[in-house]
Amino acid sequence: MYTITYNLRDLQPNSAIFYSDLKAYSEVVYHQMDELFYDEVIAFFHFQLHEGTTELYSYSEAYLEILTLGVLWTVYSGDTMATKDSATELLQMLADIREINKPLKPLVDVVRGICLTSMMSPDLYDHLGFAPPKRFYLKALLDWLEATGEFKVEANHLKSWEKYLNALSEEKANALLEMIIKTGLWFEQDSLENLGAYTQGVERYLNELRPKHYWKEDVIFCGRRRVEYHLNMIAAQCLNLSYQKAFREKTERLVLMPTCMKLLSSAECKAQSIGDWQVCLQCHEGCQVAEISRLQELYNFKSYMVPHSSDLLAVPAELEKEQLAILGISCTLNLLSGGWMLSKAGIPAQCVLLDYCGCKGHWHHEGIPTSLNIEMLKELLR
Repeated sequence: MYTITYNLRDLQPNSAIFYSDLKAYSEVVYHQMDELFYDEVIAFFHFQLHEGTTELYSYSEAYLEILTLGVLWTVYSGDTMATKDSATELLQMLADIREINKPLKPLVDVVRGICLTSMMSPDLYDHLGFAPPKRFYLKALLDWLEATGEFKVEANHLKSWEKYLNALSEEKANALLEMIIKTGLWFEQDSLENLGAYTQGVERYLNELRPKHYWKEDVIFCGRRRVEYHLNMIAAQCLNLSYQKAFREKTERLVLMPTCMKLLSSAECKAQSIGDWQVCLQCHEGCQVAEISRLQELYNFKSYMVPHSSDLLAVPAELEKEQLAILGISCTLNLLSGGWMLSKAGIPAQCVLLDYCGCKGHWHHEGIPTSLNIEMLKELLR
């Protein structure tokens, strides 16, 4: 199998070893975060209660938020400092237009591609430093992330930590930020040693193939660093454990698959469209989408295909949303934003990572049918 960026099989017949490695390493990360941030998370939870926030969650979710902030700070705060406020405001306006008015999306994306490349996406080796640990730069970073259009969910999710840090003294807030940044740097190196075998294609892709995305709207998405793949892998394990109980309590369970899993081309596939989603008609026995569709009665779920992660919430009207739970099959880089998007909508979710990426839109000029570990899917559905 040709590896574009990541490959969970790593020359193995399937990704079983990856999931074993991920589980073991996730426990290491959890214990490291627990040792460093346990008291701070308790204080954060108390602050949330004092502010009237009724949505409480687990320690592991809070640790994931802290780790996400640390990683994004080390990767993007240097770009943030190098971007003019006027550029951030322009890109935010374009991102809003794109979200509100879908018919304008193709035109807006052309403009966004030009602006992102010229204003916010410098060469791979520009601005490798990062902002100092000060509250001022946190707001700037979250604004920058949201303006790119690729981190809107993450930026909004982390604003609760921005609010908490603003309530602390400047000295204490900056000390906490410094510890968060150091944790992001630790994770970058440590995750490379523990999960790097599965992301060996990323560096080659960034150096050789990513420049082909300059002036396109996906230039930021396709320029994601290796540590971001590792972060999303850890997020998969964390969110599955956190939402598992709520997922199993729902009666209307959906499995959502990306269209890049189709074995046949869009012209050949007989899938039926239902709004923004598609239903597999099992037109090719060897297609993994058809294989998953055949499991529906045995495992009590309905399956659909979605063309893009932004369509996750485009639920057909006939489905009972109150009892809805979703198992999403996702490319690694879409995992965290998809999980948090569903959580914000009150939909408990589980996820299975695609073993490798291959969609025509972002990763391959012709498109490679993607696949997943079917046993992992069954385990989550049992």
